[in-house]
Amino acid sequence: MIEDAELLRCYAEARSETAFAELVGRRIGLVYSVALRTTRDAHRAEDVTQTVFADLARKAKSLANHPVLAGWLFRSAHFAALDLVRAERNRAAREQEAQTMQENLGSAGLCPEWEKIRPVLDQAMSELNECDRDAIMLRFFDGRPFADIGARLQLTENSARMRVERALDKLHALLSKRGVTSTASALGVALANQAVAVAPVGLATSVTAAALASADLTAATAVGILQFMTTTKFVASAAAIIGFLALGTAGYQINARHQAEASLAAANQSHAARAARLRGVEQSARAAEQEAARLKETVEAAQAKAAADAQVAKAAKPWNRVAEGGAFLRRHPEVMQAYIDYADAGTKFNYGRFFKSRALTPAQIDEFLALMRFGVVLTEAVTVDGKKAVLTPYETGMAASEVQRRLRILLGEEGYKEFVDVFPTRIGQRYTSAVASALSFTETPLTPDQADQLIEIVSASHRLARSKGLQWEDADWDATDVKAQGVLTAAQLPAWNSVSALGRAGRTLATAQASSSKNAPTK
Repeated sequence: MIEDAELLRCYAEARSETAFAELVGRRIGLVYSVALRTTRDAHRAEDVTQTVFADLARKAKSLANHPVLAGWLFRSAHFAALDLVRAERNRAAREQEAQTMQENLGSAGLCPEWEKIRPVLDQAMSELNECDRDAIMLRFFDGRPFADIGARLQLTENSARMRVERALDKLHALLSKRGVTSTASALGVALANQAVAVAPVGLATSVTAAALASADLTAATAVGILQFMTTTKFVASAAAIIGFLALGTAGYQINARHQAEASLAAANQSHAARAARLRGVEQSARAAEQEAARLKETVEAAQAKAAADAQVAKAAKPWNRVAEGGAFLRRHPEVMQAYIDYADAGTKFNYGRFFKSRALTPAQIDEFLALMRFGVVLTEAVTVDGKKAVLTPYETGMAASEVQRRLRILLGEEGYKEFVDVFPTRIGQRYTSAVASALSFTETPLTPDQADQLIEIVSASHRLARSKGLQWEDADWDATDVKAQGVLTAAQLPAWNSVSALGRAGRTLATAQASSSKNAPTK
């Protein structure tokens, strides 16, 4: 069997569409499965799959010598799916699409172990280092024998077997932390049988066509050139075949003509599908532009009203930016509710698995969400008379010690300890995910080893702050930056600096809010 890298080289050097189509057909199940597990929606999974293979076509030359192309496809699919989910979360949350996604996925035919593994597999895989992840990809996702794995990773067959077993044990340990209690052997069986789903019929054809068009031409030019090339090649090939087959039998001539007609019909069908997709993209773009214009007018009107209200109230009371922001929210309860929905959505995303592991009731979850809102730092503001009024749902908030005391009562000592242990790691993953997203489509994407180190650096900084009785926003960001510089390259550092600046801004805003609340007049 021709290796993935060889097929990609054929496309990169000779522009062989046949080689690229074979590579897509071979790996589309892997990419589609990763996207489906992350997005939990078949249509979004198809969009992510198309994005990944379009990126592969564009970067074919630089990736042609990649040792394990399946590993690169896994990471690209995982990060692309995360980007898509993050971009659509605000709109999708109001439409309650999470329930629909779950119904679409279904669970018929899945073994009990796989039903537990499926929701957390990709996150756990992304936490492995690249060598371990490649070993698991080759053995369980590709079904390669140990001798083949050893040749690919420059190991003996026995060493390859040991590498796979150690990688499987590490993955099993990561999944155990997420509530998966099956054995390592059961995990291996589940991966071998369930990890790669069957992609929808026709998806490989549409993805191949879109990826090739994206790599070589703009969408509109690609449609015209494809039609021209298809017709030209067909006419030239038909002429050559007729001249050659004039010396052959009549039966062979009929067979060749039928094959040429089938090829032309397939090309025309592909052209029509691409043209229809292009029209859909253009319609979506126009709709997005109209919605952006409407939202801009709404925001400008709200800011103008806020400025006018603040001007009227200026003479009646001294300026307090937190109090002014609170007054604005009381005048606009819909904005207050939007901020509360924002806080709750983030908490549900970060602690959904914690809710399940502790078997919290709906009433307990509501109380947990209400307590966690006091810890959300909101940086939005409106300009009133040349000054910034901070928008936060609470003018004074609740003391951190009081929030902690109530969480202990709600969760119990064991549950509170689990909550405290999870929180720093969540923060580390959140910042690392932001860096990975910023670098995912650059020439220097974040590697799995770098991601693991960044998660540990940020988590350790926040654990240290908590061990000193401080809040998470009081972490030592200067020390964190120094450690991050030792992990990232010079090309990657700007992405980290942007994320780090958000952490520093959160600390500064929290300090300013606390000072403003302390100096606010007693009501």
